[in-house]
Amino acid sequence: MARRFEDYYLKAFTKVLDAGPQLTRVIPVNETVRNDMEVKPYENVLNIINNFEAWGVQECLCRNQKALIGDPCDHPLEVCMSLGKHAGTFDHHPSVRALTREEAMETLKMAADAGLVHSVGNNQEGGSDILWFICNCCTCSCGILRGMAELGIANVIAKSAFVNQVDDDICNGCEDCLEYCQFDALKMEDLVVQVNSQRCVGCGVCVPACSVGAMTLVRREEEDIPAIPLTEMDWMEERAKARGLDINEVL
Repeated sequence: MARRFEDYYLKAFTKVLDAGPQLTRVIPVNETVRNDMEVKPYENVLNIINNFEAWGVQECLCRNQKALIGDPCDHPLEVCMSLGKHAGTFDHHPSVRALTREEAMETLKMAADAGLVHSVGNNQEGGSDILWFICNCCTCSCGILRGMAELGIANVIAKSAFVNQVDDDICNGCEDCLEYCQFDALKMEDLVVQVNSQRCVGCGVCVPACSVGAMTLVRREEEDIPAIPLTEMDWMEERAKARGLDINEVL
């Protein structure tokens, strides 16, 4: 099955990834946004965690799939998070391990420390009123993020409302941050890191890697912030329209 999925991914999944609105959107690592920046509730990963009463984690399907075809990566495996509105949702789940709120926060931190990107459903209210998800992804294994890295699909994910900014006076040119950027948005120029704002997705993964504190996320100009559908149904309707489909016939 893993090999069949890989064949399908390479031959046909581009059509799924290239349609809009994007399947998922990036939310930044929480502590990487400047304190004076406006952060809306659906842009804040800690706010999302705190809005639920049940938390769970399971092994990443994408990394398992890549391992099964002999191409594993070194990122943590048990980092795919599910959230529920009702306490105890995952207590007896066959594949999701229940977490406490504190353990959910620790899982997010572990993922961020490992250089993984937080991504969620591309709407403001999440999925159903029962479950939501936070994928902690990498471009080496994630079915969606690989689209940007391997298939060259620039809009495979919806960027966050933020972009990385470097203080030229503080940057010491150490290059420690470069290996953390999975989107080729950073480069050295005259011994100072430069940010390609078009490639930067605003994940903030590289920010903690800067030992001198030269990096931070700032809010993009409003006209550059991708519009996020309000509900999952709004997202489905927009996506069906973009693909020339009648949502009523699909559902």
